[in-house]
Amino acid sequence: MNHSMIEVVFKVEAPIGCGEEIRVIGNVPALGCNDRSRSIPLVCSPATYPWWTTKEGIFLPGEAGAVQYRYCIYSGGKFKCYEGEGNIQRNLDEFKNDKLLVETEDKLHCLSNDSRLSDVSTSLNVKTSLNKVFASSEVRSFRARQFASWSHRVHMDHQLVSQDGVIIVSYFLPVILSKSKE
Repeated sequence: MNHSMIEVVFKVEAPIGCGEEIRVIGNVPALGCNDRSRSIPLVCSPATYPWWTTKEGIFLPGEAGAVQYRYCIYSGGKFKCYEGEGNIQRNLDEFKNDKLLVETEDKLHCLSNDSRLSDVSTSLNVKTSLNKVFASSEVRSFRARQFASWSHRVHMDHQLVSQDGVIIVSYFLPVILSKSKE
């Protein structure tokens, strides 16, 4: 079992209409726990159209099958539809090297009655095209380099003693902590 984290930049080819945007959601807290109101917006410019990407890398579990995600189309800031009528769920593959930045290269599979996307395949058995992997430390963000340096200092001993500190990261508030004498 791999307990590492990977930094992922989502990139999808989506020739959608004016006023529409692409967002990604997934089954992990960093991707909103499949809650559309917490989806991650992707950005696009006239120079990069029709490619949409996340502004920065998102840290996700590196275990095989741990991350499932899908794309949503929003129009005017409101949810319009899921990719492929909601039948498409993508998986990230396992990456064992913690020095990697992973960039997906997906193609949006949309509604069959959407004439703008008629040339895009509508297969419902989608696996993310194998992702580009960058091993160069210059490409990685400062947060990724810092996270990698912390992971090298992690001890294999999982026993806590009174001198140990605790860092708690939560995607949801409130967080309630209590200490017992045991």
